Amino acid sequence: MTIRWNETVDDALVFYKFYIETDTKVKRNMRVLQFFVPVISLIILIPIIEDSNLGVGLMLFFLVWMGVFPLLRRRQLLYKARKEYMKPKNLRYFGERELILSEKGFLLKTEFCETLYKWKTVTTVKRVEGYCFIDIEEQETLIIPEYRLVEEETTALSLALEKYVQIGS
Repeated sequence: MTIRWNETVDDALVFYKFYIETDTKVKRNMRVLQFFVPVISLIILIPIIEDSNLGVGLMLFFLVWMGVFPLLRRRQLLYKARKEYMKPKNLRYFGERELILSEKGFLLKTEFCETLYKWKTVTTVKRVEGYCFIDIEEQETLIIPEYRLVEEETTALSLALEKYVQIGS
């Protein structure tokens, strides 16, 4: 079975959004900046400002920081990713894709290359927001916008993943 789609910058951004919301390292870094930086700052500043209104103001600032920071940080990361993806040198990573499924693996064809992957190289499969993210040896992620595929292609992909990939989806 052959599956065809056009990969866009928006597809990559959906994956990047999913990644920053689920990756443990990214989440840990966000928590450090969200909670520990304000707490450490307050601990350091308390002796200096304990008898002034400045202390109350700083405490309110840090409380607001803890609530607003994650939203601002996600927006900043997505903005930077979009800006990076839109550079002319990176636009070559997008465009027409063709995935040919077989018993031994799958062949991914792009404008620039053809790559054959064996099924055993697939480490995880995640389905999110109409997309299928297939991690290949935790080095590369294949982004398939399932919502843009015809029903036969989606069914063939699901059956192949269930049959050949030995991990939970």
